[in-house]
Amino acid sequence: SMQNYWIATSANDLDNPGNAFGISSVYPNPASQNLTVVINTFESADIILSNVLGQEMKRMHNENSMHGKQLIKMDISNMAKGVYFVSLSNGSKRSGVAKVIIY
Repeated sequence: SMQNYWIATSANDLDNPGNAFGISSVYPNPASQNLTVVINTFESADIILSNVLGQEMKRMHNENSMHGKQLIKMDISNMAKGVYFVSLSNGSKRSGVAKVIIY
C-alpha cells in the first residue's frame, strides 16, 4: 500500500490537513509512459523527480491553487529505467519523498 508523505510546517498543521504539503500517492507504480502524482498543496510548487543519487531528473511547475489535492500527470516515456523519488518543493520547504520504479 502507498503511504502518505506529508511534512508539517508548524504544530498547527498536524491538526489541519488543509495545510499539509506533500505527495499523497503516485501511480501506476511501476510506471513506463505516464506517472500520475497526487499532491496536496495550497501554494505553487514544483514536482521534482530525482534519481537514487539525488540528482534532479525532471521538474514540473504547478501554479498556485486553492484545491488542495491535485492530480498531476508527468510524461516519463523518455526516462531511463530505474528507481526514482518524487517530491514537492516550493523553494523554502520540501516534502517527503515517494518512491517510484520506471521500467
